[in-house]
Amino acid sequence: MVKCPKCKKEIDILRHWQEGTNVYDCWLEGKRMDYQHDEFHAAHEQGYECPKCGKEIAQSEADAIEFLKGANK
Repeated sequence: MVKCPKCKKEIDILRHWQEGTNVYDCWLEGKRMDYQHDEFHAAHEQGYECPKCGKEIAQSEADAIEFLKGANK
């Protein structure tokens, strides 16, 4: 595990928020519509934050991966 540089608590995950639109394929099955999730279009992404204190730790996925691997030591 790594420690959050802000709150110093041990963590093994980061929280990442995305705002956007889910796209679904839909078709008629008898008398009702059936839906299948097709894709997600991200409109806005926030950085990666500590799940304990909520402070941002990384802004990119690559930085988040390096952090969780222990590159911050």
